[in-house]
Amino acid sequence: MAAVEERDFELDRALATAKFKASMDRNRGVLVTRQDFCRFSAALTASVAYGAIHECDHARAA
Repeated sequence: MAAVEERDFELDRALATAKFKASMDRNRGVLVTRQDFCRFSAALTASVAYGAIHECDHARAA
């Protein structure tokens, strides 16, 4: 259970940082990409409208 809680904490932290940076820029939204159960990225991108968060899931079910 600790791994899940740690993953969620790190995801929340990354998302908060990306949202803060987006608020300074106001031209890009946030794209959250999951590579697998424990790995993800949160990035600003012009392909997502400011104020929006899109998710992309590259994880495959085992």
